[in-house]
Amino acid sequence: KNEVLYIENTALVSPIADAELSLRQHLTDFTDLGNRLDFSAELKDLYPFAPLLGVEQLLVQGELEGQLSRNNNRQLEFNGDLLLEEVLVDTLFSSEEIKGSITALLLDEPEIESSLEMTGPVVLGQKIQDFTTSGTARITDEETVGDIGFQLVNAGEGRLSHSGSYRYSEERTELTTNTLEFETPSRTLNLRESFGIQYRDGLLSVDSLRVQTDDEYAYLELWAPHVDSLSQNVGLNARNLNIGVLQ
Repeated sequence: KNEVLYIENTALVSPIADAELSLRQHLTDFTDLGNRLDFSAELKDLYPFAPLLGVEQLLVQGELEGQLSRNNNRQLEFNGDLLLEEVLVDTLFSSEEIKGSITALLLDEPEIESSLEMTGPVVLGQKIQDFTTSGTARITDEETVGDIGFQLVNAGEGRLSHSGSYRYSEERTELTTNTLEFETPSRTLNLRESFGIQYRDGLLSVDSLRVQTDDEYAYLELWAPHVDSLSQNVGLNARNLNIGVLQ
């Protein structure tokens, strides 16, 4: 027992946040499955950070909590959760509630899973739809790869769902969309086939995409094979579709 360090319920109090920390650490065996760091924080006043963000008003209430420990494979794993309420950043952004979670394996090539949910977000005075996103990442020296998905919901009027994968490096960025579903009270449109978006050397290119109903009564087509600072080649074609329900 003398080889184990315990720090229990240590409180940190400040005008910005109140936090609590606990630690159990074996002094000679850093892969001991009992090693664990727990922390939680209650956010109170983040206004002192407003000048750093270039804003005058920064109001956030909420809680953070996290755990750092060894999993059953003796890998160092971090799990964290976030709950923010009544978020206000000047007139730039506000949200009734923001929830988030993250799991990270701290390996030579870190692996991350995360999710974020925003309720009642407002951007530049314009209310947008409730937003949920999730993703994974594997980070290497050469690139970062993973999966990403999101959902926009306008209760009772429409829903837009997306899932795909991405690849990022210093040379290029790629996003491949595997599923895309646009749902309204009257009809549902689905992606006909996967499409990709690539950005490299200042050039953006978007493969042709088409979402349509099963009977092809309604559809939306978009293509942008070449977009850069000198020229933009973009096309859009739609029939029997009201995309305003998601605005």
